[in-house]
Parts: sequence; C-alpha cells; structure tokens
Amino acid sequence: MKKTKYALMLVLFMLFCLISCKADYILDPTVLDDFIEHLSKPPDYTVNNPVYCSPNGSDTQGNGTVNNPFQTINHALSQCSGGETIMLFEGTYVEEVKINLPNITIRPVDIQNDHVIIQNSLDKEDDSFAIWIYVDASGCRLQNLEIMGGYYYGVNYYQNHNQFIDYLADRYL
Repeated sequence: MKKTKYALMLVLFMLFCLISCKADYILDPTVLDDFIEHLSKPPDYTVNNPVYCSPNGSDTQGNGTVNNPFQTINHALSQCSGGETIMLFEGTYVEEVKINLPNITIRPVDIQNDHVIIQNSLDKEDDSFAIWIYVDASGCRLQNLEIMGGYYYGVNYYQNHNQFIDYLADRYL
C-alpha cells in the first residue's frame, strides 16, 4: 500500500511540474514534428583543409593529397596546424593515434560507405590506448570510425589535472 501511495504522489508531482513548466510548449504537437524532422536530416559532415591517408599510402613519398596520401594518421597529424580534416581511405590503421591540435576531424573519405578501423594492441601495456585526445585538442571530432584495441581503453581524453583544478578555481571559487 505504501508503494502505491508513493507512486501516486510521484505521478502527481510530475504532472504538477509538467503543467507549471510551460505545458503549452511541451504538449504542442509541432515541437515533436520539428524534432522528428531534425532527426531525419542527414548529419552535416563539413570537410576543412583535407589531408588524406591510406593504408597503402606513404609517409615518405606521400603529400597528403587524394592521389598521394600519407600512410599513417600520426604522420598526417604532424603535417597539420589545427582545423584540418584527416580523410581516411577504407582499411585498417594499426597505430596509437595522438591528437594534440584543436578542431581536428578524423573521418572516412566516403563517410556513408567506407569501413575504417583504427586499431591498437590489446596485449601490450605500452600501447595503452588506440586514440589519445589531449587537452589542446578542443573541438576534435571522430566520425564514423571503428576503434579497436588499446590495452586500457579505445579512446582516452587526456586532461592536465592541474589545469582542470586551475579552471575550477578561476571559474567557481
């Protein structure tokens, strides 16, 4: 009986909150229609300053163009200054990717059809992650990629602990 009483009180409380919180907006059927329309649109995959990689490319002879791609993502990143899109041809990239530049996007060339894997070892502690995203890499995006491996995790967002404490102190104290 007690559980029923509490459940009824919870439902009444939620109803009160719904009515008092602009119920006309929440109950407006066009809000749901707009939301469904938004979800049905394909995502906007903007490409900025593309740098190309292919498992069959070359870090020594490639120049990062569509016809002469680099082989590794890390080499492509070493040629970037921030804001570029690393375009990956289909295949498997076996490396520990370290992103320390802002606004870098890593994605397949054909985002809808190419199957791209970034893979690192599962059994070597030295290969602790498949992808490191450092604190300087704000705005970084990984799009339509399969991430495999990493001794500890597939993707690690690395943040300087002291910078985080300083941020909190400046912001809230």
